[in-house]
Amino acid sequence: MNKIIEQNKQWIDEVWQKIDNKISKVAVRSKEKLPYTTDKNGVHNTEFYHGQVDWWTNGFWPGMMWLMYIKTGDEMFRKIAEECEDKMDIGLGEKFFTLHHDVGFMWSLSAVASYKLTGNRKSQIRASHAASILASRFNPCAQYIRAWEGPPASRAIIDCIMNIPILEWASKFGTEPGPRYAQVARLHADTVLRAFLRPDGSVNHFVHFDTVTGEVLETPGGQGYESGDLQDPPAQASGFHGAEITENEVDLCLPALPPRPLIFSGAFA
Repeated sequence: MNKIIEQNKQWIDEVWQKIDNKISKVAVRSKEKLPYTTDKNGVHNTEFYHGQVDWWTNGFWPGMMWLMYIKTGDEMFRKIAEECEDKMDIGLGEKFFTLHHDVGFMWSLSAVASYKLTGNRKSQIRASHAASILASRFNPCAQYIRAWEGPPASRAIIDCIMNIPILEWASKFGTEPGPRYAQVARLHADTVLRAFLRPDGSVNHFVHFDTVTGEVLETPGGQGYESGDLQDPPAQASGFHGAEITENEVDLCLPALPPRPLIFSGAFA
């Protein structure tokens, strides 16, 4: 057993060294960008910094920088993460009307991480603002978070279960802590369990609801070929991991409510 553990440690150390070498080089080269796509030479371009600061993946790069900072203590990674967060301010300001359910991805991995690690007040405000935008997308009659602006207003997506942790954070550590954000997260999560999860454990990618009653109107194929198709692994993973986070976090924010059944995340497995 000790030999196996030692082999695992050796493998982990080797993999980490490769990650460190790779990300350190890319970070220097892309330090002024919000990476998304690359050119034919594999170099990150600037398209999604100049054109789409509200793009849903923009929190991933600063999130990676914070992880590298935690592991290495190198101030370069902290500086890049903080500068990325500054760039994303346009999304919370003049372009807020283009935002969507993925504000959780965008500011949990950037502003929330910054606040946890550094106590930066600006980061707390940004993350709280993002949580407020996400909560404002909640339909209280039908009890779901609307995915995007534009028609149909009835559309929700499984991926949103991965965005609601920012609501849980805001209930405990935001600029206006209290249960209301976690209540939105809990109600949306319950709708996911009711409307997205299929009997075999797979999930619907999209669900269209009656915006008044919450009745399921249709389940378009999304990334599947047609309604009822099995979805791609990322969508399934979003359901499973999002459910796990919700099960562990949201209920802690709402101790007065009955606990969620333990099958919530297990149902996605």
